[in-house]
Amino acid sequence: MSANNLLTPDVVLGAMRAPGAAARLAGVRALHVGYPHLLRGLQGPALLQLLEAAAEAVEAASGEAPIVSLDVNGATLGAAADADGVIGPALGKVDLLHANFEEACHISGRAAGSLAEEAATDGELEALVAPLLEAGVGLVAITLGRAGAYVAFGGEGATRRQGGGAFAAAAAGWRPGECVRLPALPVAGEVNANGAGDAFVAGLLAALLWRGTDGEPLTLEQAARVALGSARQRIDPARRESPESVDALCGENVSQGV
Repeated sequence: MSANNLLTPDVVLGAMRAPGAAARLAGVRALHVGYPHLLRGLQGPALLQLLEAAAEAVEAASGEAPIVSLDVNGATLGAAADADGVIGPALGKVDLLHANFEEACHISGRAAGSLAEEAATDGELEALVAPLLEAGVGLVAITLGRAGAYVAFGGEGATRRQGGGAFAAAAAGWRPGECVRLPALPVAGEVNANGAGDAFVAGLLAALLWRGTDGEPLTLEQAARVALGSARQRIDPARRESPESVDALCGENVSQGV
């Protein structure tokens, strides 16, 4: 039996509730779960149970509800439009959901073969994210490979459904229903795309928690630029030894850090 099959809410929550864990959780500001379609013990109601209880544990220790993030991978191994209920029950608790274009098509019930990520129109991308936003997800990010990324915010209602906290603070200046589509950043070296999606969502989470010298969060477009910069840092060997600053990626003075 693989380790993936052994990961259950009891295992994760047991570690979070162990003696001394509260002190470590006090500094946590984001809760991330990756690849639920590959984790048999963290699907459907079990995924909902984990996200609810883990977020409560972090909030109790830190004093603020964390950003809850879900990274989709392996969705095409299951039923289209989440007919098998892997993520559906938990979507109302998710602040940030990331999927690549093929995954987004699958979980939205649209055959990826009928679209091409590089040619997808804004309207087609809007249709892909609509059911996820309607289910309660706060922010949906679709990576489009060489075509960049599309990020859509569900609006003020989404931040209220998520219970405020770190996500509401990050989205305080965003417009309800705001969407951003950005092209991929140019690369200098030979590209190795392994881990690009992981780096993108990690960069986006960091961007949501970032505060500038004036204490203000990033705009949605700035956050998307930082996420693309994080992905480029991962896939372009020529840039790995010289990380770009948030200033450089955003084009504005937003230095300071989380």
